[in-house]
Amino acid sequence: MQKLARHTIQLFLSVAALLLGVGLLLSTRPVTRWVVGMVLDRVAFEGARITAGAIDGRLLTHLTLLDTRLGRPGAAPLAEADSIVVRYALLSLLWKQVQVRAVEVSGLRVAARQDSVGRWDLLALVPEDTTSSSFDVAIDRLNLRAGQVTAASFAPGRDSTYRIRDVEIDLRDLRLGNAPGFQLDTLRADILFPDTTHRVALRAGAGLRDDVFTLSGFELTSPRSRVDGAGTLRLSTAERPLDEATLALHARPIAFDDIRLFWPTLLPGGEATIDLLATSDAGTLRGELAADLSGGGRVEASAYARPYAGDPLLYRLDGTLTAVNPGLFAGADWNGAIDARLSVDLHGARADSLDGDVRLVLPRARV
Repeated sequence: MQKLARHTIQLFLSVAALLLGVGLLLSTRPVTRWVVGMVLDRVAFEGARITAGAIDGRLLTHLTLLDTRLGRPGAAPLAEADSIVVRYALLSLLWKQVQVRAVEVSGLRVAARQDSVGRWDLLALVPEDTTSSSFDVAIDRLNLRAGQVTAASFAPGRDSTYRIRDVEIDLRDLRLGNAPGFQLDTLRADILFPDTTHRVALRAGAGLRDDVFTLSGFELTSPRSRVDGAGTLRLSTAERPLDEATLALHARPIAFDDIRLFWPTLLPGGEATIDLLATSDAGTLRGELAADLSGGGRVEASAYARPYAGDPLLYRLDGTLTAVNPGLFAGADWNGAIDARLSVDLHGARADSLDGDVRLVLPRARV
């Protein structure tokens, strides 16, 4: 028995020494460079490969990639980064968890182009047929500094390139798996839209925890626009998608030239001051809107609704237009002035069998 115990102890010590030796070997920089370089040589995304000008770190705990490039041989890179530092815990893989302590990216430059069928070349690198992973993914901290994105949408004959500069991201507690969540402390970017000469600054924070999405500190500013907002949304079932939500949005003002890319018929040089408040609680939606428009027009509206099956359906809306020029939204051919009042009061058991009144009064309409 003593002899068996002695051999067992010797075997255990031998295995421990072997594992220690392998661990020390994998912790050396030369082995790290060789292993990572070999992996990068064998990984391809639809013909695009990742290359690194320099590799450093210790394979068991962290990696540093310098002058990293994603692209196809002989073509302009789709993405580049001056430095990428990743810190992780390999032992968590034994419990089917990918545990990343920190990701730090500096000098990221992305160039994407859209083809005639609306497909972006960068997104085309991601396989369409993917199977869900049984691993939970956790990234404790992700920081991006000095990011740049150049995205050219398909629009022959005109400038269609979005140029996003000075991108900064501070993200923490990112969880992918059975209980997804994240906390975005900082998102900053300066955006130059096509056919414009000034930048629009975007600032925002957001989070997802316990199925509640929160938008905080949202700001969109330019030389002529200042927009801020905040909101919350509980991710509910498809039958009741807005069961618990709030949204507050203020524009003082918003220049039409800053958003004409998304609404081309907006009148150049126009602007609007907007206050919007919307809430949803226990299946009841409420909303208030007030907007002052270029030329002295004004829009006011209030809404109340119970839109979900299982409750008596109810829709109420009161809206007033005062000296509103439709040409602000539909183009110069529609210049004029409209005074109008809309009142809606509908109720019933089903959406296809509502009863009530809809009234539209037009004291003045000139187009």
